[in-house]
Parts: sequence; C-alpha cells; structure tokens
Amino acid sequence: MFYDGMFDCLDGFKEKLKWTKPLYGEAFDFLKKLAGPENVAKLKVTLGAPEWYHFRHGKYTYEATAYASDDDYFADLIQIYRDEFRDLYARGCRHVQIDDPILVSFCDEKLRQLMLQEGVDPEALLDTYIRVLNGCIADKPSDLLASVHICRGNVRPDRQPFIWGPYNRIARKLFMDLNFERYYLEYDTEWAGTFEPLHYLPRNKHVVLGLVTTKSPELEDLVALRGRIMDAAEVIAHGEVPRPVEEALDQYVEMPHGHVLLKL
Repeated sequence: MFYDGMFDCLDGFKEKLKWTKPLYGEAFDFLKKLAGPENVAKLKVTLGAPEWYHFRHGKYTYEATAYASDDDYFADLIQIYRDEFRDLYARGCRHVQIDDPILVSFCDEKLRQLMLQEGVDPEALLDTYIRVLNGCIADKPSDLLASVHICRGNVRPDRQPFIWGPYNRIARKLFMDLNFERYYLEYDTEWAGTFEPLHYLPRNKHVVLGLVTTKSPELEDLVALRGRIMDAAEVIAHGEVPRPVEEALDQYVEMPHGHVLLKL
C-alpha cells in the first residue's frame, strides 16, 4: 500500500496532526475477505516512512503556528502510527512493515554532502529518524511483527537506483539501534556492496537479503544464489556476537523452496 492516501487521510499540517480515522483499516478488511480466515495471520500491511516529508522539506514540513520544533512534530506523528497500529491489530493484522527509502539516503555520499551544505549533521539526523521509528512501535503488542524495508527505489526507466552506496555507513545503527525485528534489504545489484554490514545483525533479528532482482529480465543462476546465501551467512556467523553458520541461516526469513535452494 506504501504511501497511497496515507498522509492525505490525516488532519493537520497547517495545524497539529491528528489520527481521526483508520488509514488502512478498510483496505485490510477487504484483504481479509479475499484471503480467508485461515490466512489472516499471514497478511502484511505496508506503510510509508514517518520521516518521509521531513527529509524532503526540513523546516518547511509544517507551519510554525502548528509546531515549535521537530520534536513536537514527530511526537504527534509517532502517536498517529501507534494509533494506526492499534487499529490494525484490533482488525487482526499481525505484521506491519515500514517502507523506508530514507534511511539508505545516509549511505549516499552525494546526499550526505548536500545535507552538510544545508547545515544538517547527517549522523544526528539519522539518529533522530531511528528514534522516531522506534517510537512508532514502542508500545506495539508482542505478537505484532514489525519489519522495515530499506528501499533504494526501482522506478526509473534506466533501472538505476535513486540512492547509491553500500549499507556500511548505517549498518551498526540500522541493525543494533533500530528496534525492528525483520529487515528487508536489496542485495540484487552491485550498488548494494558486500555483505559486510550483516556483521552487526543481532541474534534476535531476521533478514531478507533481496537477492532476486526485478530490475532485469534475466533470471539468477540458482547455484550462484546459493553461494551468495552461504556467503552472507558466514558474515553473520562471524559478526559482533559469533554464532554457528546454521544459526545464521536460521536468521533468514523462511520463504517457499528456500531449503531446496540450499540443498542444490
């Protein structure tokens, strides 16, 4: 669902932001009917990143008459996400995902330089966004899975990403400070760099590597995919907290035919 209608449904911007009605409740109820009761637990709702507007507009994100500071603005936005998650949970949703194309912007050297030119400290801003994301899920029920997709963009006609640079710059904070349980990454091109950032993946979190691309019509070689899966597991196994390779493999989110692929 991403951003479609999300911010449009909120009251505010010229005044304080408020959650006054469900943002995705009607869509989730419709999806439940299609999936059937036996599949409701498998459904996932994807929401836009709370820092989306702020990253693009900075001090012009909100009216000065509405908020005195970014902290005040984000406090209301955090509450909106909490209210939405609470409503979705009551409807039976057990998996929410933030689609976040902002966090990976801190990997891009050109974008970091633009931030500095505007007098913005990239590391301080990244810390703020991580705090906001953590705030959104701080009071979620324990059986509501919270995942995040670190998106690089995939809509340009030349199939080039919007964001360049490996995950290395943000890896420690991404995996150790961000309190999400599952990470959807994009390792389907050379622009993503090596698996070295997975060195920081804690033992209690899971990851989807994103090895199969939608940017090219050519299919990946299964043997090569298996090799990359094992390479990533080796990095995880020799991470900040060492663990057996078998345990590292268990930190991948299980997908259909995954075990068959590993046996090739």
